[in-house]
Amino acid sequence: MIYLTLYVMISYMKNKGFKNQLAERIRTTRNNLGYSQEEIAKKMGFHRPTLSQIEHGEREVSAEDLTKLAMIFGVTIKDLIGDNKSPPPEKENKPRSETDIVVTFLRHGEAIDDVYDQYGGWADPEMSPRGINKAFQIVSNLKNNGVNFEIIYCSPLKRARQLAEVIGRELRTDVKVMQYLKERNTYGLLSGINKSIAKKRFPELVDAYETGKYVLGSERENDFLNRIPLIFDYIRQQKYKNICCVTHGKVLTAIIKKILGMTPSDLAEGCMLRIGVEANGYYFIQSEGIVFTK
Repeated sequence: MIYLTLYVMISYMKNKGFKNQLAERIRTTRNNLGYSQEEIAKKMGFHRPTLSQIEHGEREVSAEDLTKLAMIFGVTIKDLIGDNKSPPPEKENKPRSETDIVVTFLRHGEAIDDVYDQYGGWADPEMSPRGINKAFQIVSNLKNNGVNFEIIYCSPLKRARQLAEVIGRELRTDVKVMQYLKERNTYGLLSGINKSIAKKRFPELVDAYETGKYVLGSERENDFLNRIPLIFDYIRQQKYKNICCVTHGKVLTAIIKKILGMTPSDLAEGCMLRIGVEANGYYFIQSEGIVFTK
C-alpha cells in the first residue's frame, strides 16, 4: 500500500494542475494548524522562501519532502494529495426553518500538554502561546464574517474556557459552562503525565491504552457517546437560536459521526463545525479546518 501510494503520488506530481492543488493543500493545512512558514521551514530543514515557493506551486515537492510534511502536520500522504477525500456537503447559509437552532462548534487550539507531550483527556492545562494566538485568529475570522452569538457554552476545562472567554470578551457575549462539552477522559490515570515518563513509571497503564484495553480511571466509550446527545437536549431546552459551543477534538468527532452520520479524517486546531438543529434531527451547514472521508 505504501509503494502504491508513492507511485500514485509521483505520477500526480508530473501533472501541473495537481502541482497547484498540492501547493494549495499544503498552504491550507499549515494555516489551519496555526503554523507559520518559518516554523514549518525550520522543521523541514528549509529556508522560509523555499517553503513559500512550494506553497505557490513554484517548486517541485519530492516524495521525501511530502512524506515529512505529512508527518509534521499529523496527516497522511493521501490527505495532502487529495486521493481519498470528498468535499463536505454543500454549504447551507441559513436554517431551513425559523424554529431551527444554529450551533457553531469550535475546537480549542494548542494547550500546554501538547507542548510537553503529555496525555490530555481530563488533565486541565491552559492553552499555549500558540493556542492563545489561534484564539485571536478565530475571533478575527468571526468578526470579518460578521458572525455573532446569543450565548457561548464551553467545556469546563481551561483550554476550552480560555477560547470561549476570548470570544465572549471580543464579541460581548455571555459565556456559560456546559459539562456535556467536556473532553472524553480516554487516558484515565495517565492524564497530565508526560508520555515518556508514563512509559517508564506506569507501563501497565500505557500498555492498556495502546492495546485498546480499559485504562483505570478513564471514561468508557459507551458512556462518552451516551452523553453526546445530551448536548443537544440541553440546547433545545434553552431560548437561544444562534449558539456557540467551545469543546474538544473527541467531542467534535463524536458529533460528526453520531449526530451527522459523517466521517472526519482530520480536525485542525481551532476548527469549526456549524450544524442546524431541527425539532427531530440535524443537518450540516458549514465547516472549516475539518477534512471528511468518503
